[in-house]
Amino acid sequence: MWVAPQRDWTPFDLPYLIGWNSSRFLQGLSVGENTLSNWDDSSQNGNTLTSGSGGAAERPDTTVSSNFGGKTVAVFDKADEKNMILNPPTNALDFGLGDFFFAFAFRFSDPSGVSILCSAQRQSNSSEIRLFLNSSGRPVFRLGTGGTITGSDSLFDTTTLLVATRVAGTTSLFVNGVSIGSLGGTVVVIGGDDPFRLCAVDLGGSKGVTGFPTGEMAEFIYGGSGSTGVITDFDRQRLEGYLAHEVGISSVLPTTHPYKYGPPKRAT
Repeated sequence: MWVAPQRDWTPFDLPYLIGWNSSRFLQGLSVGENTLSNWDDSSQNGNTLTSGSGGAAERPDTTVSSNFGGKTVAVFDKADEKNMILNPPTNALDFGLGDFFFAFAFRFSDPSGVSILCSAQRQSNSSEIRLFLNSSGRPVFRLGTGGTITGSDSLFDTTTLLVATRVAGTTSLFVNGVSIGSLGGTVVVIGGDDPFRLCAVDLGGSKGVTGFPTGEMAEFIYGGSGSTGVITDFDRQRLEGYLAHEVGISSVLPTTHPYKYGPPKRAT
């Protein structure tokens, strides 16, 4: 029986991919302190993240990590306020009421206080996306005034695959391939007014930029659309499977996950 040839599925196959700060880009860098001045966008959309504006000390370090299969990862440090930005933000972040997703492979320790994964559109209005670990290490997905999802378990010192989505108005948060909560009717309109930040949030005014984490980031992928119902559960599972195998953490997926034992494929 003839079987159609297949190739590995990658984030290029996702609908409405916006940014892909890949582990593969990091493998080509020298390992050391303050080395990551730019994290190139492998989606080819030009959304390269750059280090914060405070000089070389704000650039993330790079190291070979035993937490991610011996791969080179980005290292963030609260003490040095290391973070990255996309400024000006891409117009593609103007999701309106549409669908979006954010996905991370990371491991943070407890630097005391909140540890931001990413934040968008916070400084000048309440229509924000904010993903973070609270001071107890519990994951939080905040979508402006549209509600908050908070996990029950601490993720500090735990290698984690986290995916956050809004699909057809429903916000959901997944940790290691398992849903930890969802909210219906999340109709907050997201704009692209202020810098998009990785590992920090800009609260504006005297509070300024804060929420710097301490830990490792292996890969970060995000996308979205002004349309609704265009991102599926199947897309999310393939994204989890790709990330888990790409950065050497497939052990975190449950045995019931469709890509626990191999990465996703697609027909050529």
